[in-house]
Amino acid sequence: MNAALDVAIGLMLMYLVLSPFCTAINEFVANMMALRAKTLNKTLSKLIDNEDLKLPFYNHGLIGGSKAASSGGAAVKQMPASNIRDAMIGCIAVAKATSTRCAAMDRLSGAYKHNLQTISIIVGLCLAVALNADTVDVGAALWKDPSMAAGIGQSASQFVASPTAKPQCAADPDPAKCISRR
Repeated sequence: MNAALDVAIGLMLMYLVLSPFCTAINEFVANMMALRAKTLNKTLSKLIDNEDLKLPFYNHGLIGGSKAASSGGAAVKQMPASNIRDAMIGCIAVAKATSTRCAAMDRLSGAYKHNLQTISIIVGLCLAVALNADTVDVGAALWKDPSMAAGIGQSASQFVASPTAKPQCAADPDPAKCISRR
């Protein structure tokens, strides 16, 4: 294989190994901070600023257990936007108000993603520093030692050709059940 390709494969392998750790730590931090519940609570408070609409909204059958989120609790971590939309349609007759509320739900999603991206950057930098995952140093080491780079490239080729790399649940009629049986 080409030396540059071997170096690229080695760097991708490093990132692929570190990314699940980053994701797991990211989710742990988000859960510890109750980020979903707090963002949902804050947005719902802004979304329903009319006191006459709050009670019918929180009592709507689709909202159910979200009363804990409205009072600052962390019980509700996630609520489908469709439930919020449908509950608002049930509580509000004015179409303009509903479209404004839908735009606010889009902002909720964007705010949560922005918070997670910030956490991801911090976690990624901390992992890179803690594990000394320096792209330049790793790239230089792989470039200077062609046998190491070729070995990583060969290992990657063998893994891709192995049956464990093939998606075994893709042909299953219910992939989720297939994955859970593993």
